[in-house]
Amino acid sequence: MHYYVREYIEGITLDELVRIRGVLPPKEAVVVVAEICSMVNRLHCAKPPIVCCDIKPENIIACPDGKYRIIDLDTARYMKEDVKLLGTQENAAPEQYGCRQSDKRTDVYALGMLLLLFLSSGSYDKNAELPNEIRKIVNRCTEFYPSRRYANAQALRRALLGQSAASIAGFAALFSAACGAIALAVTLCLNRRI
Repeated sequence: MHYYVREYIEGITLDELVRIRGVLPPKEAVVVVAEICSMVNRLHCAKPPIVCCDIKPENIIACPDGKYRIIDLDTARYMKEDVKLLGTQENAAPEQYGCRQSDKRTDVYALGMLLLLFLSSGSYDKNAELPNEIRKIVNRCTEFYPSRRYANAQALRRALLGQSAASIAGFAALFSAACGAIALAVTLCLNRRI
């Protein structure tokens, strides 16, 4: 007899969070996606590099402690030749439909779609009103040609936080505030389930 054991992760999916809170304030959305970029970057820096291929709000848990966890890595793969559809259609980069090789930029596409979701109330509306700088980042992330996207999650994270030392130093305070707001929403949602 075989048993399959999975860790229980307390929290709510980002999909639930968006349904509860609606549009996130731009600064908060940037902080959340920057934090997720850090997690994805750890996979990208593995030897050999790992590509998630299915980053979507249903696969990321916001925990009551303000941290995030990526779940359901069934489609994650080492960077190698693959030309079949992997992942979820709404978040899938064009190369996941068999046009070309998936790589780190495939996950960058999905991260851009995640940022768009946070700022368009769950609709992935590319015509949503976005701050100009964020629109440029979303557009670059979701370019059809991977060569026009950010090279990896770390490059996207730097773009989200800005290059200046002041903006990176200010990230800690902003991250703390965003985590507090999200942790409160998670706790409230979990209390309703009990």
